[in-house]
Amino acid sequence: MENILIAAHYGLIDTVPFESKNFNVICPFHDDREPSLTMYQSYFKCWACGEAGTLNQFIIKYEELSGNKINRWEAILLLAKMKKFSEIKIIRTEKDEKSKEELREYAHSFISSLGRPCWKHLQHHYLLDRKYTPKILDEHGVRINTGSSHSIVLPIYENGVFQGYISRRSVDDRLINPKYKNNHGFDREAHIGGTITKGAVLVVEGYLDYLRACQYGWSNVCVTFGAYCSEKQANIIKQHATSIVCGYDNDNAGRIGSRLLRSRFTEIPFYEFPFQDNIKDIGEMSYQQFKSSEYNIGR
Repeated sequence: MENILIAAHYGLIDTVPFESKNFNVICPFHDDREPSLTMYQSYFKCWACGEAGTLNQFIIKYEELSGNKINRWEAILLLAKMKKFSEIKIIRTEKDEKSKEELREYAHSFISSLGRPCWKHLQHHYLLDRKYTPKILDEHGVRINTGSSHSIVLPIYENGVFQGYISRRSVDDRLINPKYKNNHGFDREAHIGGTITKGAVLVVEGYLDYLRACQYGWSNVCVTFGAYCSEKQANIIKQHATSIVCGYDNDNAGRIGSRLLRSRFTEIPFYEFPFQDNIKDIGEMSYQQFKSSEYNIGR
């Protein structure tokens, strides 16, 4: 069970078959295109790059990707916290699964039940404190679910068609994991977030990066729900993009994801969205920083 907890904590899986003791995931330690890392019950092994070790060593290595160096005892403590806050959904049989359409309708009903906050009258909120404007939050239908630790709820539209929702924790607390949660039945690798048209498409990891780019005037932007672009997502983007601007996070995982993204789009121009060294992602940028980076694309 610990292998499932760790994989879910780091966003490598959403659900797993109840019968599964061992399973494969995309390896975060190299530019992996197909799931090549096996999570066993007490250890892991990547059959492509050779990384292997105990589950505690997996936690230590993964944390290092984000520049967070921890020791063995800190890894054990983090695993204990994962167990405490875990909300993994385990699928027992295919018969228990509702159809994707039913799940999408349920997700839409849930979003509608939350109603729309009057953002311009709220004095304090995590998103407002981070300088997201009431206008952009209204335009994209952002909701608040006060009964959940993941209280920020964002509807996902793929080129105008509702596909589901994503909820985010409203505080930067590593104890509340994962940071993002999708509605049950949503396949992150089969969809993009955002409405894109013909032209240069900015591709970003997360929905807050997407909102920030829209707020600063770049509307032709889409989300891949992490630093991994699947073939299905790439095919959707290819229907519209005349060039790609990769806005994945300014960290090791983002750089690995950028290399994969480049390999998906070899027939059109590909550019990196330039970051200043101290900026992690587009969501952290001020208007001036964003426009400066936009001006320097490809230069």
